Amino acid sequence: MWPFNKKMYPPGISKDGQENLTIELTEEEKQEVRKVFHDVEDVYYEQVGKDGDLAVANEAFQGLTSLGLFNYAKGQVGLSEISSDHNKKEKFIDKAFAAISKSYILCPLPIYKYDLACFVEMTGKNTTGLFEEFLKSQKTFKPTPLQDWLLMAQFRDIDEAIKDAESKI
Repeated sequence: MWPFNKKMYPPGISKDGQENLTIELTEEEKQEVRKVFHDVEDVYYEQVGKDGDLAVANEAFQGLTSLGLFNYAKGQVGLSEISSDHNKKEKFIDKAFAAISKSYILCPLPIYKYDLACFVEMTGKNTTGLFEEFLKSQKTFKPTPLQDWLLMAQFRDIDEAIKDAESKI
């Protein structure tokens, strides 16, 4: 399930004593996550309070955190594209990669595997396996209502991502 070497984890991702993946957000990532919660807090608290379902509340919390991490990663990629310093570009891509990896742990959307492949591709490394993993998982993916909302909130074009991934393998 994990799209890269099991022994190699980006910064902020580790395993606990029971082999569960854990994440720790950077201050910059937390700031972006706070923005997402601020933007949707009325709806979030209304729905969570109305349902009173802890599982729904947990899924919503993880999904919104995932959205904040996606936004952060997107910003880092934008910074990498305008930077003329190779070392800075690489650091921006590394931060984007770590954020999307955390997003995937919280909310395993196949499109995040596509994002990971794109970020690796930006570093000039082989991405065939990652794009294949994205296509395989996307084929059987059945989103929950929250996942559908997240994909809409991210303005994701899944069909375009599939075409792009197919062209790269």
